[in-house]
Amino acid sequence: MLFVELRFLWFFALVFGVHWALRSSTQRKAWLLAASYAFYGAWDVDLLSLIAASTLVDFCAGRGIAGATSQGARRAWLALSLTANLGLLGFFKYFNFFAESAAELSRWMGLPVSNWTLAIVLPVGISFYTFQTLSYSLDIYRGKLEPRESFLDLALFVSFFPQLVAGPIVRAVQFLPQLAEPRRWDAHVRARVALVTIASGFFKKAVLSDHLAPVVDQVYADPAAFDAVSTWLAATLFHLQLYLDFSGYSEMAIGLAGLLGYQLPRNFDAPYLARSVTAFWRRWHITLGAWFSQYLYLPLGGSREGSARTYRNLLVVFLVSGLWHGANWTFVVWGLIHGLAVVAERTAPGAVLTRLPRPLALLYVNLVYLFSLVFFRSESIESAGTTLSHMLGGAGAATSHADQGMWWVAAAFFVGHACVARYGLLERAASVPPRAFAVGLGVVTALMLPWVSTAPAPFLYFQF
Repeated sequence: MLFVELRFLWFFALVFGVHWALRSSTQRKAWLLAASYAFYGAWDVDLLSLIAASTLVDFCAGRGIAGATSQGARRAWLALSLTANLGLLGFFKYFNFFAESAAELSRWMGLPVSNWTLAIVLPVGISFYTFQTLSYSLDIYRGKLEPRESFLDLALFVSFFPQLVAGPIVRAVQFLPQLAEPRRWDAHVRARVALVTIASGFFKKAVLSDHLAPVVDQVYADPAAFDAVSTWLAATLFHLQLYLDFSGYSEMAIGLAGLLGYQLPRNFDAPYLARSVTAFWRRWHITLGAWFSQYLYLPLGGSREGSARTYRNLLVVFLVSGLWHGANWTFVVWGLIHGLAVVAERTAPGAVLTRLPRPLALLYVNLVYLFSLVFFRSESIESAGTTLSHMLGGAGAATSHADQGMWWVAAAFFVGHACVARYGLLERAASVPPRAFAVGLGVVTALMLPWVSTAPAPFLYFQF
């Protein structure tokens, strides 16, 4: 069930109406939990047992950590949480990847071996809700959170449907305190802000991203069949598509949660206007970066133990981030590119990259990300190599097949991206008087509808 589908509109209308009709806070939370499980079960009802098991394990682990009388016992309870959650994630997402990689390594060493894989279905959103539930037990272990007495609260935090399958990644310390206070429309809902945020996200996904996808898919399906111009166009459009698709989902999730009285953290902040790769990662998928900073980078030592270890820690974070995105060596290379760029910017020679004139800085950051996305989008290292050889060497077909008119779309995007960030257009739209707002929203919706894609594609981050 996609946010841009008509059936989701009816689903949310029902959830919204019943939620605010109920008087008891406990009843509201129980209703939202039931709705969240129904939403997730619409993909595969059998997978509900996984999210329920993860919730139960961390509920018990949290209480065990808090009640333990020795450091050894606390560590044992934390190990249970880590093993159960990362074990499920590792099995469903990485078993075949490591099995195939081991087979390839054995053959390279001259050992006869056959591939042995399983027909595993990757549960939608498992990377997102695994990180969320881990934040609960980790923060209790670090003394930053008290365990919840209510299993209902923890279950709703883990499965809250607006951001369940593709984020933003919400940490327990950000969401659980909101469940402790009954939601009130007048105190917790900024309806105009939420509606503008939803409309912005819908426009990004249904009007823009889904229309870019066919061109991108056509070229990446067979990069050898396209010339340099078409390959550059596909790479540029995917550069835009990924942002529009993912930030569109995040904005709709934030807006939908806002209408229910809950606040989710911002996930994007005009990333393509960043003047360094380091700054880019403070603006792109902000909640994932914050999670890795809190639970991986800082525990490894952060930047407290000298430059060499800082560089090591940064590379580890970005390599793990690459693997978090997908079980493919292409994602590892994608993470390595960004890790090396961030490390380079911290060195004395590389620091010049952070002091480039603004136009050159924007070009540098966007080219780094664009080239890294060739690996992110390609099915294999070999396919990425073909794409890059066409982009850099001009090899491939003699004629261009992709729709060259899409270059104007790319140019218009960057202008719009800059204007929205520079002039705060969304914030201004949310602050107009109620009647003018209602009319304006109606007009914008009417103008959007004819351009909505008739074949909505799943959000790109559903695969992670």
